[in-house]
Amino acid sequence: MTKLNSLLITVISIIIVLIHIYIGHYYAPHGIDLLPITMILVTIMTFQFTNLKIYFKLLITAVLFLMLDVGIKLYAGGTHDLEGLEWMYAFYFIGLILCLPIILYKIFKNAGINTTTKILLVILFIAFLYFQKNIFGNLGLGRDFPIN
Repeated sequence: MTKLNSLLITVISIIIVLIHIYIGHYYAPHGIDLLPITMILVTIMTFQFTNLKIYFKLLITAVLFLMLDVGIKLYAGGTHDLEGLEWMYAFYFIGLILCLPIILYKIFKNAGINTTTKILLVILFIAFLYFQKNIFGNLGLGRDFPIN
């Protein structure tokens, strides 16, 4: 694949995330329900169909997951309370559990980097997810978008 195809796949993944956020805003609670499917879809698209180095694939996936998290918390329809936040996290972690084997397989299958770097990449990705949860954990609480 060429760099243009990799860029196109990345743009399509971003569009999928934006469509997901739109669905979450106007058709709540489907934004939360479809979260694992969207996460799996963008992970597969990024890791399978782009011709980028593993570092960039991991970075793109992390940013897309962050966009999903922040987008749902700020723009999803309904009342944003602690119960909804826990449901969102439940579906988010289901998506992570389903995506992590794909990510780990692609990282450890890569022969271009040594084992220490592979382990460091996994630790950095998990640390990113941990800090994302801590920094943006209560983002959007108290917001209210009435469902028509």
